[in-house]
Amino acid sequence: MFATRLRRLSVSISPIVRQQTNIATSLKRDNQDGKTTNGNGTNRCTPPTEKKIRDKHLDNITVTSFYSQTDIEKLATKQSTRLTPLTMMYIGKTEDGSHLLRSAQYLHKDLPIRFAHRIDDFRNLPFVVACNPLLLELHERFIKIFHSLHSFPQIKTLEQEKVYTELLQNTLTCSSDTLPLLAEGFRESKRHIKQETLVRNFLDRALTSRLAIKMLIEHHIELRNDK
Repeated sequence: MFATRLRRLSVSISPIVRQQTNIATSLKRDNQDGKTTNGNGTNRCTPPTEKKIRDKHLDNITVTSFYSQTDIEKLATKQSTRLTPLTMMYIGKTEDGSHLLRSAQYLHKDLPIRFAHRIDDFRNLPFVVACNPLLLELHERFIKIFHSLHSFPQIKTLEQEKVYTELLQNTLTCSSDTLPLLAEGFRESKRHIKQETLVRNFLDRALTSRLAIKMLIEHHIELRNDK
């Protein structure tokens, strides 16, 4: 009798199991195609807004997780070339145009070191201060700039120098609002700052480096002008 009831129960459950299996298989297939299924079994595509948010999130993950940090740590231990009038004269104009190559090669070596120093300074900030959204945005922006400059191939021709100059111009544009973001970020984090000397030194180095980088890039760009 017990065996008969068990067979009847298994027979009555089998269609339900098959139905659930078919639904699960359908859901898996739809998800792989980038679709979802509602309760009625009809398909609906992922809204464009959801896709845009997902793509933006992946961009942020790329910055914070997937970039190699070894190059930043290595260059942060090196000293950048001290900016002096002699340095500026060295990359002055020449009649044969070799000054453009020499200037670009100098910046190609020096600028990644300067940005690595700034990134290292961000990492040495108190954790709660460094997590401020504005300061975190600047930190990630500097990482992007570093990798775009550091990954640029060795400059050996004037054509490569021209492309590199466009990259430098873009770097200036991307970092044009650095000072307002720094000021606002530290203002919002003021209540979390226990060591004012640490922040003061950070800002001194950041502002000095900002001026030097801006001067070097603008000087190189001006070398392409006839005046």
